Amino acid sequence: MWAARTTDGRVIGTVSLAFSDKPNSRHRAELVKLMVHRDGRGRVGLGRTLLTTAGRVRKRRIAARAIRRPRTQAIRSLRSRATTKRAPS
Repeated sequence: MWAARTTDGRVIGTVSLAFSDKPNSRHRAELVKLMVHRDGRGRVGLGRTLLTTAGRVRKRRIAARAIRRPRTQAIRSLRSRATTKRAPS
């Protein structure tokens, strides 16, 4: 969760993302909640800024997962090949 605060520390907006841990949907993130206090609505563009922030975080986190994933898959692949190859008779 990310929060936008006023100069005096009051929270006037939040955005939350939920990332999936399922192997087939690690590239996905769900926007769980976006709230902007009425003082932050209108000219300020706070909602847009919060969405932009959430999108950037999502991209970074998914990119970090993508970097780790191929290595893990390669290791699994090598292990499965090592255990499934038959010795010549």
